[in-house]
Amino acid sequence: MNKVLLIAALCTPLFLVGCVSSTQIVVGTDKDGNEIFREVEQVDVKKASLARTKLAYRLIQIKHMSDAKVNLELAEKFYPDTEELFLTWGYYYATVGDDYNTKATYEAGIAKYDSGAINTAYGSYLCTKKQYKEAEERFLHALEDKKYANISTTYSRAAVCAYESGDVKKADDYFTKAMNYGGTSPDLLFNYATFSYEQQDYVRADKLMQTFEMFEKNDTPQTLFFKIKIANKLNQFQRKDIYAKKLLKLFPDSEEATKYNAEQY
Repeated sequence: MNKVLLIAALCTPLFLVGCVSSTQIVVGTDKDGNEIFREVEQVDVKKASLARTKLAYRLIQIKHMSDAKVNLELAEKFYPDTEELFLTWGYYYATVGDDYNTKATYEAGIAKYDSGAINTAYGSYLCTKKQYKEAEERFLHALEDKKYANISTTYSRAAVCAYESGDVKKADDYFTKAMNYGGTSPDLLFNYATFSYEQQDYVRADKLMQTFEMFEKNDTPQTLFFKIKIANKLNQFQRKDIYAKKLLKLFPDSEEATKYNAEQY
């Protein structure tokens, strides 16, 4: 694994061979495990920091938390306090259940950048803690960022949060706005379809899932089972059987396959 290490300038006479000055940085290792050094001015430290941060984000997604933390710490050594680092540290702390540091990180990021991305992430976190009013304030403030492009994402998360709070009308309004700003995100389409299904609007749920299929080619047990439920409500039994065969073939041991076999749909 690559690593970053700022080397102290202090070298004793015993270690003159291989001594590294403070103007050098370790950027990786060769095939024999020897460290590869570069002069600091030869390294795009901001780009290196971003690469480490993106890797950490992916590691958090698959719950490799120790490796994620190492990469975040290395990213900070390259180039600290970037917006991406605040976002990913916040995601890290939220994932491990460290509420104090999650709030502290997001609030520090807002104090420095006050961006749409950080406000949206913080709003999503607050929603998971059932702080619905505060979450909506963060979402609405995110939309005030003129440089922020992911407006659809913010409205989508606001919609989910509103629905969790019990405000169906506001959720529907936010979902509509999310679609107006670009309804191509699989997460948005699936969440809006789920919301529509629970509101007994099976036709809209079906249309949304058909659009979902255009942008997300990989099925999961959850998406297949949901398609089965929609097709069943619409009395489209041939489609239901197609989805069911796929579910039982690809995911025979899934909870959804068990539910299907028990006719719990």
